[in-house]
Amino acid sequence: MGLTSSSLPSTPAGSRVKPSTALPTVGCGMYEVGCADIMVASNGSGDNGVFMRIFYPTALKIEPQPEPSESDSDNESDSESDATVTDDPIEYPLWNERREYINGLAEYRQMSQRKIHFYFDWIIGERRIPAGWQQPLFNKRHPNFVHASKSTEAKGPQFPVAVFSHGLSGSRLIYSTYCTSLASYGYVVAAVEHRDRSSSWTYRLKTDPATGIVTEEGISMLMVHDGEGEFKKRNQQNHTRVAECIRALHLLEELNMGQCGPADKKPKGSKIVVGQEFDWLQFKNRLDISKAAVIGHSMGGATAVAAAAFSTDFRCCIVLDGWLYPIEHELYAQTTMPALMLNVDGWQWAENIKRIQRMNSEAAEKPLFTFKNIVHQSFSDFTYLMPGFMGRKFGVQGDIDPHVAGEAYLELSVAFLRQALSGSTSVEALREVAQRYEFVVEGTTVDLEDEETATDDPKSDDHQTLQDSNGDAGSSIAASETESDSTGTTSNL
Repeated sequence: MGLTSSSLPSTPAGSRVKPSTALPTVGCGMYEVGCADIMVASNGSGDNGVFMRIFYPTALKIEPQPEPSESDSDNESDSESDATVTDDPIEYPLWNERREYINGLAEYRQMSQRKIHFYFDWIIGERRIPAGWQQPLFNKRHPNFVHASKSTEAKGPQFPVAVFSHGLSGSRLIYSTYCTSLASYGYVVAAVEHRDRSSSWTYRLKTDPATGIVTEEGISMLMVHDGEGEFKKRNQQNHTRVAECIRALHLLEELNMGQCGPADKKPKGSKIVVGQEFDWLQFKNRLDISKAAVIGHSMGGATAVAAAAFSTDFRCCIVLDGWLYPIEHELYAQTTMPALMLNVDGWQWAENIKRIQRMNSEAAEKPLFTFKNIVHQSFSDFTYLMPGFMGRKFGVQGDIDPHVAGEAYLELSVAFLRQALSGSTSVEALREVAQRYEFVVEGTTVDLEDEETATDDPKSDDHQTLQDSNGDAGSSIAASETESDSTGTTSNL
């Protein structure tokens, strides 16, 4: 539920220097970024509420300045800086904030909790989210801001919004570098933690109507085994996820109207049960809801496609190495929005590419780019948490430097959003970005006639691979564990 206590010191007051344990940001966005969790309660009419972490611009990045001379200090101006600066220490949340998430990964991969916690404590330790906890939203105009729309209350620019959907066994936490980096370009990003039992673990808060006592109800991950009707179950989950993404966008709209508030304040809109202490009113009239995108990785890619097909409130979508298996065939014709597909060469297969090709490219552009020499998990935080040899050993990092790969797919994302949300085509802008990275090619590298990769038969090796890799770092750890046990290395640790 946000910060977890730690022996690590917070960042000094007024300082924008992140602790060395913070994950990186990529790209060259102009903003520092803050984050805050928000959970709203069910309204009792089929709405189950939503839980998400919001990443948002909080201050303009400040270039290091030389030490002022004595004469400079004598003539110091009283004018305010263009950047929002706080006198309070800046906290950065723990990435691994609760052990239940890792326990869920262990159960999903049928691993020892002791062993998986050993891996995470040893390799990840007290790594931090790269966004300042509950920092104020950027609140001053800047003449070079890239978005044209303006706030009616003259507190600063209105920011376009994006809803992010995690992959199978993911959470609102594990794409923090991507979401923070995107927010640094002037977007408000809502990373949903899905409660359809596709997260490794999550929770909801329930209030006893008689006593008013609030209790936490844990939600474990759904285990789907061979022969249990996987498509039906994953499709049902995807429908729930789509509803959560649409609910997340509606919540952002409520924040923009200033209608959300703590449950005990009887707000006009949603009742906040997590994040009550944060000043959400600062988001009033600061979000450009008319410029909304939905983004997802792996199974979250299927969610993004379906959400944009169901709701025209989403102007476009981005699919990061998407697993489109959970989408019903009838939905492809409804995909009339612009969609950017960023695939990984070694993870995609013919049947999945054919699903992408079923999307309605006549109604709007569907550019596709393929990354070589990276892996499925290169879009998640795990590629930064386990660098170098360990990252390759655990299967979360390819041959390309993760910072370079991250910069490439972040810049492609931004180039697409800038064009698609303004109603323009993006292909030329995307090609200009792709030309700077020799490992990015336009189109697919998959042989669509290759029979060995043309099936999603649950008994096929390809299907098993996509299940094991679908947004799930635990599978990579499990594979490494098996390999190490066979050689007698890790098993002796």
